[in-house]
Amino acid sequence: MADRHERKRRFKIGRLTTQDQIVKELARVYRHARRKEIDSSTAYRLSTILGTMAKTMEASELEKRLDVIEQALLARERPFRPKVVP
Repeated sequence: MADRHERKRRFKIGRLTTQDQIVKELARVYRHARRKEIDSSTAYRLSTILGTMAKTMEASELEKRLDVIEQALLARERPFRPKVVP
């Protein structure tokens, strides 16, 4: 069992501030797991965390975009009235 732990490298995660970086990190986790550099349970945990980060980041970006749209609509001279289709 000591040999197994000695062979494992320390797995460092880089900077994760964009969706693209998270996708690249997920691919990196996958490659390390396939090469048996990290065990499958660690890969699972890391990929779950990275997936949650991606969803949270996406929701945050959508919220910011929606806020900009709402502010633009409020700033219009005429109030926004969506067309009602019978």
